[in-house]
Amino acid sequence: MMKRMTVFLLALLYALAGVTGQGAREVLPADAPAVSLAVLQGPTGFAMARVLDTGVEGLDVHSEVLPSPQEAVARMASGELDFVLLPANLAAVVYNRGLPYHPAAVTGLGMNFLMSRDPAVSSWEDLRGRQVHVPGRGATPDYMISYILQQKGLSGSVSLDYSVTRAAQLAQLIIAGSLTFAVLPEPFATAAQIRGAGDIIRSLDFQEAWKEIQGTEDIYPMTILMVRSALHDRQPKTAAAMLEAVEDSITWVLEHPSEASVIIEQFGILSSSMAEPAIPNSNLVYQPIEQAQHALRDFFQVLMGFNPASIGGSLPDEGFYRPR
Repeated sequence: MMKRMTVFLLALLYALAGVTGQGAREVLPADAPAVSLAVLQGPTGFAMARVLDTGVEGLDVHSEVLPSPQEAVARMASGELDFVLLPANLAAVVYNRGLPYHPAAVTGLGMNFLMSRDPAVSSWEDLRGRQVHVPGRGATPDYMISYILQQKGLSGSVSLDYSVTRAAQLAQLIIAGSLTFAVLPEPFATAAQIRGAGDIIRSLDFQEAWKEIQGTEDIYPMTILMVRSALHDRQPKTAAAMLEAVEDSITWVLEHPSEASVIIEQFGILSSSMAEPAIPNSNLVYQPIEQAQHALRDFFQVLMGFNPASIGGSLPDEGFYRPR
């Protein structure tokens, strides 16, 4: 009787573990370091799917998915967050404002495309005299297309329309055939291409244009993992454990886009139907900040030329790139 009961209990435990579809979380000791993590809705949060799902071995991770970068910065200003994923330009703003955070790694590179219903457009010169819709003035897609057109000698020869401010709405409009050209980041570029049923193509790749103009193989960074400096200085092993987990998470997401997309939807980052096909196109990487400094300097220099306020008024000093 006792043997049958033991077998039953073991079977029940295995069944319960299988119901969740997730690995069992580690049973943490009472003194496990507690850390807070914030990611943003949208592709910025893709990188953290594995961390959100399984946690980090030896750490008590409290995770949140925030709706906007502005809310993340407000929480950073009050010292509530230990690890935060931010757009690269906003990471520079946080640093230049003197908030007690520093960049640890780049976790995402550029992922902007010119989506088109005109198959005849295959070069930037082909846009001369055409109208291109851009999702909002003063954001990275705007700065990037303005920079590329400038470098290609096309400033003033291509009309940029900012009347639609949201990328999701632009994607819907080009899918519906209401416009011909739209600048779209991921995951909206992939969604438009899939739902366009062959009528919408990736005419121009901003990342390839950047590499050609800059004379480099580096792509401009889009997302940076910020760490609260006091935590890093006082608990370096805790910070190292989290950074290792983030790198592992990115590798796992790229290797398991289907499973990752389910987690991404579960945590309210994006629907799985949009996330899964977009993951391979989202340029997820893990680059320690010192390794990414040349690409970051080039990117910040471009933003500085268009709008100094976009990076906090000045180029970040050497401390921004210094490994801790």
